[in-house]
Amino acid sequence: MKSGSNLLFVAGVILVLALVVVGYFFILGPTASAPIAEPTVAAGTVGGVGQVRLARAEGAVEIRLGTGEWLAAHAGANVGPDTEVRTGVGTAALSYGDDLDIELSVDSEVRLTKLENDLARFEVQQGHVIADVKPGSGKVVQLGAAHSDAVAETRDGRLHLLTDGEGSVQAAVTRGRASVSSEGTTVEIPAGYQTAILPGKAPQTPMALPGSLLLKIKWPATKSTKKRRQLVVGNTNPFLRVRIGDSVVTADEAGRFRAIVELAEGQNQISARVVDVVGRVESSTSPPIVLDTKPPKHAITTDPDMWKRKSP
Repeated sequence: MKSGSNLLFVAGVILVLALVVVGYFFILGPTASAPIAEPTVAAGTVGGVGQVRLARAEGAVEIRLGTGEWLAAHAGANVGPDTEVRTGVGTAALSYGDDLDIELSVDSEVRLTKLENDLARFEVQQGHVIADVKPGSGKVVQLGAAHSDAVAETRDGRLHLLTDGEGSVQAAVTRGRASVSSEGTTVEIPAGYQTAILPGKAPQTPMALPGSLLLKIKWPATKSTKKRRQLVVGNTNPFLRVRIGDSVVTADEAGRFRAIVELAEGQNQISARVVDVVGRVESSTSPPIVLDTKPPKHAITTDPDMWKRKSP
């Protein structure tokens, strides 16, 4: 009996100690800390910075990352830093939220080089690009140009930039204001004005936008030819890019341009199209030109009785 009483006593002590321990953690122990919320990033952002998106792609539009392969582009695609978008016979538009839009005209190419909450910087490889910043949005857009140190910037304007991809740049403003810097010099451009930057030169003094766009072409005079290669010459506003057939050429400082066009066998009509710095378009089409390189067919006729004649 005594042994049984001892066992009951020990069990009781153990039970009391267990209750004390449990009571400490539930009553006297430290209060559990509230869970720490993980940082969240809103949809459509990268690292807390809004995402540039391809809002529109019409016609021939392609996209690539870095030096990767060019792929067909579709509206809705994300455009991150070091991503390029280009157009052939097509147009495209990029958007950075609701406050900043970038429009690409035909035969244009642009690369996103820097993206922050309030800043987007693009380098225009070639062609015509329009940057539109909503006034009061706090956004800033910068447009650079390939093979040039020129940089155009606006905080509240509609900024147009045109480059041949070889260092010649034109910039214009149709709303608000912008600044253009090159070779250590900065000029301010108000709405309705433009400037030009030649390779290695400072920006020219801004001047009012011309009232019209010139396109004058001397088409080949012949209606039929055996020469496949034909010379086309013409005039337009200085430094503009002209598409003639499948070729794109740049006018010189006097607006003169020339291109060699390859004709196809049969009837041809050559088309030309030019876009100026604010997006105005002029076009022209040649009269029909027939290329005929086939050798002539020679027929020999004989007298049916010639073999019946007796020789003298």
